[in-house]
Parts: sequence; structure tokens; C-alpha cells
Amino acid sequence: MTQPVFIIGWGRSGTTWLGNLLQQHSKIAAVSEPDRGIFESAWFSEVDGRYGDLSDTSNFIELSAVLSRSIYMKQAGAGMESLLQQYPAGYTDVFLNVMERFAESRGCTTWVEKTPAHTLLAERIARAVPKSRFIGIERDLRETILSRLRILEQRKKQGVLRAGRASTALYVVQWILTRQHYANRIKRLSRQFPDRVLSLRFEDLKQDTESAMRQACDFLGLEFEPAMTVSPYRKNSSRVIPLEHRQQRFQERLLGRWLDFWQTFARMVPPPFLTVAHRIGTVMAFGASRQALPHFFFEASKQLPRKSVKPKW
Repeated sequence: MTQPVFIIGWGRSGTTWLGNLLQQHSKIAAVSEPDRGIFESAWFSEVDGRYGDLSDTSNFIELSAVLSRSIYMKQAGAGMESLLQQYPAGYTDVFLNVMERFAESRGCTTWVEKTPAHTLLAERIARAVPKSRFIGIERDLRETILSRLRILEQRKKQGVLRAGRASTALYVVQWILTRQHYANRIKRLSRQFPDRVLSLRFEDLKQDTESAMRQACDFLGLEFEPAMTVSPYRKNSSRVIPLEHRQQRFQERLLGRWLDFWQTFARMVPPPFLTVAHRIGTVMAFGASRQALPHFFFEASKQLPRKSVKPKW
């Protein structure tokens, strides 16, 4: 049996970099893209439960047909035939079996998966996968927000999003609340499963990569390997997105005036209200209905099956 490892943390906190460093270990496997590295499965956040009860043969066939066309499953070596051979099996078992076979085919004893949205489902995953371990990563709030602002600016330039200064400020407030929500969930997971959770900081990983990766190896029961200190993949950084000086000055003023206040406020907000803030942010970004399976599941969005669009809540 291989060891499942889930990287958790809010997006833009270093989850991709951490995953890419971990998979440099000779005994750790991760489904990856050729240029970017570790791939998100979004299994528990998007796939789990989407096609109904899998004891129904037609549902299982539908799920297998969709997954067999996905980039993630192709990279994991799971085709239509191998997926159908798993019947009868539940959602969690299907995913675990695919990852088990993938890791074994690479001669690895551990596999790692990273999907930021799984952070909010980590407690359920921990109960469903008793042998799973979690590595949470957190980044300085200012740097995380600046990273997201650069992506926001890119989307505005592409015409995907229209947001003025007031809208941008609203996004920042919602991000701060959501980040706190993610941090709270990692802390709660650590309290419930203290032996199965390791928490790292992005700044520590950047300052002394070897020390942080040695800590991760000790946590996973593996020998440290020097290759884990350098990722061969291109940086998943928003800093490559150029910003006009005027826009950058506005962002710095916005953060300078409001960041400390909203961060203090977020720490005092009861968890249920942070959950609501996160939902509001999801609606702001994607709308109120459940989206089709993420774009990275397929070669092109036009291949998405109609049944992949169902109510979200």
C-alpha cells in the first residue's frame, strides 16, 4: 500500500512549488504537466458525488467515460478499461486505486496530490482515507494578496473581468476573509489529527528550502534527497505579470491602509461567517450554479459533457 499525501493551503500560497519539490524524491509520485509540474485533481471538490450513486452501473460508466478523457487520468495512466474494471467502487476508492497504481508504476511508495479547495474538505478526506497525511502551507498575507491582485489585473486586461477600484477593494476584503477561513480549517485539522498534519510557511521554505524539505521527509518517514531543493518546472508565479506603475501604487496604498485592519477583523470573525464570505467569493468569481468540471480536466472546454453541469449547493 502506498502512502497518500495531500498538500493543502489557500491558492497562491506556494502549494504548487511545494508539490513540485516533493515529487523530486525518488519515492514520491505526482500527476504532473510537462512544463508546470504537479496537477490538481479537484477530485473531492468537483468530481466526488457529481455523477450520483456509483452502484448504479450507468452512473459508473458515465463517470468512467468522462474521466478517461481527462488530462489528469491520462497522465495517471488510467483509461476507460482500467476504470471500468474497478466496478463496483465508490468515488474515494476509484481515486485511491488510480493513484495507487500510478505510484506503483513509478516504483514509488508515496503519492502526493494538491488542490487548494481540498483544504476545506480535509477533515472528510482524513476520515475517508485513514492512512492519508497532510502538509499545509501558509504565506504572508501581503504577498498572497499582491499575487492575486496581479492575476486580477491580468484578467481585466484580457477582458475576462471588469473591476474598478471599489470592486478591487471588495475582492481584497473577501480574499482576506477567505484566507483566514482556510487557515482556521488547517488549524482545526491539526487539532483533530495532530500526527497526520505538518504545517509549513512559504517564507521558511524560500529561505531554507533544504531544512523545510528535511522536515517534510521526516514527517513522511522518507530519507531526504538533495534533488528536493530545486524544482525543474517553471515558476507558477504571478510576478511575471507586468503592472503599470500607477496601478501598483494604488495596490500598495490599498494594502498599506487596510490590510492590518481587515486581517485583525478576520481573526475575530466567527467561523460560520467566514464560510459565508467564502461562498460569496465563489459566487463573485464563478456564479451561483455549479460549474462544469475544471478546464484542466479536458483538452478543450467544448468537450465538456452536458451532464457535468449540475446544481452546486
